[in-house]
Amino acid sequence: QGLMVPPMMIASITNRCNLNCKGCYNHAQHRSASGELSAEEWRTVFADARSLGISIILLAGGEPLIRPEILDVAASIPEIMFPVFSNGSLVDEGFVSRINKAKNLVPVLSIEGHEVETDQRRGEGVYDLLQRGTSVLKQAGAFFGLSITVTSMNYETVTSESFVRESVDAGCRLFFFVEY
Repeated sequence: QGLMVPPMMIASITNRCNLNCKGCYNHAQHRSASGELSAEEWRTVFADARSLGISIILLAGGEPLIRPEILDVAASIPEIMFPVFSNGSLVDEGFVSRINKAKNLVPVLSIEGHEVETDQRRGEGVYDLLQRGTSVLKQAGAFFGLSITVTSMNYETVTSESFVRESVDAGCRLFFFVEY
């Protein structure tokens, strides 16, 4: 039919977030939650994407874990892989139970390096929340990744063999390095 369909799509499922990270594109847009699509509207979008042949839909926000009903919709479409890009602060046993039932949901937690770099950008205590989240994911045997915003301030740290090794030892199996 001559229709060019990308293999991947990004779906910002919410504008809401429980953090106020420095440099956040979502906060810079000043959007309200009132314009968010409902779970049924997202079901239609995801089904249309599936019928077009899209195989990966990256779930973003805001903080996508604020919308667990959308995660349930995504889980109901096993033909599509859904990386869920999260700040990691809401990862708990309930979330892990949800993703272990739906192997097409892959958590990807945002981190800036070690504690100093992460807390400086995301807020005090966020690194500890991420460590707790990765621990819960690893204990459950969940497949998960890390999203690392690379800057001139953290480049040396996040590209070092020791940082990658520590992350793999913590259970990470997927890395996204994002340019700032």
